[in-house]
Amino acid sequence: MSNSRQVDLRAECEDPKTCSQLDSDGVVSAACEVCKKRVKFGPKVVCFCFSGNNMLTGYSDGLIVNWKEDGMETPDMEPFLGHTNRINHLMVTPQTMTLFSASNDCTIRQWSLTTTLTERVYKFIDPMYSITYYAEKNLLFTSCWDKQIRALNFDTGAVESSFVGAREPVLTMHINDNKLYLAG
Repeated sequence: MSNSRQVDLRAECEDPKTCSQLDSDGVVSAACEVCKKRVKFGPKVVCFCFSGNNMLTGYSDGLIVNWKEDGMETPDMEPFLGHTNRINHLMVTPQTMTLFSASNDCTIRQWSLTTTLTERVYKFIDPMYSITYYAEKNLLFTSCWDKQIRALNFDTGAVESSFVGAREPVLTMHINDNKLYLAG
């Protein structure tokens, strides 16, 4: 599967009318063998994060899946569609129940966890690697292939400041005791 096209969970499905259909809750479930193999042998999980009992996974082809754990043997999966290339980082802000994803398609997307729809797209020139939220200042810090760290206003999306983070691209960031820690 090419990393340059939109992901369709129903592509090549044996019976799209009964398999991989959105149920009344908007959840897609794989029932046919083709869809089960895609989930099992398809694109690789490259990052993940948690929101309560749910695990969100980012894949090498740009797909994001919310695995809803409700006590069933097999959790329901809820897809987030929009990225066209590898997901490098996922982050949930618990205060707003918002998911942020950084991708090699040179975007960061802000998603609603309740609707799975994109609320905002931040476009950049280079692949995006990491995101971290600084609640005290209401800022999102982003890292990119260009080695820049950008501080975005959480409410407006505007870049408030930008600086070179390291000699190499910064692959991960964390905030602890009002300090931004970088690694790459």
